[in-house]
Amino acid sequence: MAYRLDDLVISGELINTTNYSTHGWLRLRGQEQALSLQLTGNCLPDLMGKHIRFEARDAAAREANDDTIDFDISGIAWQQVGPTGEMTADRKVKVSDCSPEEMYKRSKLGEPQPFAWKRCLYLEWFSQNGRVVLELVDPVIEIVDDDFDKTDAIDDATTDEAELALLDELHPEDEFGALTDAENFSADEFANDTEEATEGLSGEFSDEEQLEPENDDDPYGLFPEGLQQQFDLAASQLDNSIEDDESKPQSLREMELMDELIEGGEGDIIASIFEEPMKLPRPDQLDDVQVESALKTLLGQLARFGIALSVCEHFTPRDAYRLLLNDICTEERAYPQLRDTQWVQHFMTSEFCEICEAEMDREFEEYERRRRENPDDDLAGGDLPGDDEVPF
Repeated sequence: MAYRLDDLVISGELINTTNYSTHGWLRLRGQEQALSLQLTGNCLPDLMGKHIRFEARDAAAREANDDTIDFDISGIAWQQVGPTGEMTADRKVKVSDCSPEEMYKRSKLGEPQPFAWKRCLYLEWFSQNGRVVLELVDPVIEIVDDDFDKTDAIDDATTDEAELALLDELHPEDEFGALTDAENFSADEFANDTEEATEGLSGEFSDEEQLEPENDDDPYGLFPEGLQQQFDLAASQLDNSIEDDESKPQSLREMELMDELIEGGEGDIIASIFEEPMKLPRPDQLDDVQVESALKTLLGQLARFGIALSVCEHFTPRDAYRLLLNDICTEERAYPQLRDTQWVQHFMTSEFCEICEAEMDREFEEYERRRRENPDDDLAGGDLPGDDEVPF
């Protein structure tokens, strides 16, 4: 069964201007965080090579009715990775051209119901959530010119908002604002040490002397201001240590899980993590259509574990498939326990590509040459080689 987003999407953006890479975002009803798409593969010819923005025709009504959503998206992966399926804006669908009330009356009277053919944006991909489908009927679609500077500004703003939302989730002030280096001490140990100190002092001073203001020369000044706050802090940390894990934010639980897995070992060879062994044909036995189908089948299974592959411009689907079979799946490792979490493990063909490596070397040499010739110039971080290859 497909994971359908039809009624949830308000607007979105899709970019397939780089061969075999499709990325973008979707804005969902009732959600502040955008759903990120980082997919491997191309769209169908009508969208291939294009950058589009789209919006539901009834976007305002969808936003106004956020509370009426009857769909649980708690298990959705907010960074969707995996292969593209059918992605096109050329579909036509037949939809009712009258109100539900009129349709009901016509049905009762046996009269034909009026229908109209409308354009449908159909986006299909295979990710951590399995097969995901978005059918947006009669959308508003805009073709974006990537040479327009404003486009880059909008893309950057969208990414920044998503990053800020993630940081807010990872560091909520009400839960983690009080963590300090004292978190390794228990409240009982802290209280007992202080109680012993106060008992030792009680017999050495009269009540009047104990009420006198402290001065810097007092060798027994063991009661600094804020002592009560330290007690409260230690008690709060003890409460947090015995708190049920389910009450922690999902992001914190997943970070703790990752820490445990890293401490426990290197993980499993990727080829061994599947519940049932996959029988995949060798690339030399397949034609171009078959090899791309096999590649996307494998990428779809890897995506269930949050494992993604970015394909550089020098690799064909056959090259990428061969790389997965011969190198990545047989030599690289992953943690199958991270399935159904928000963790994503990225591999890039550029790390195995001689042409990409040579280009990076040339860019770095050019950067070093300019730095030697102009040592006083402040070379911006954007001039460093490889900055344009940072994933979306």
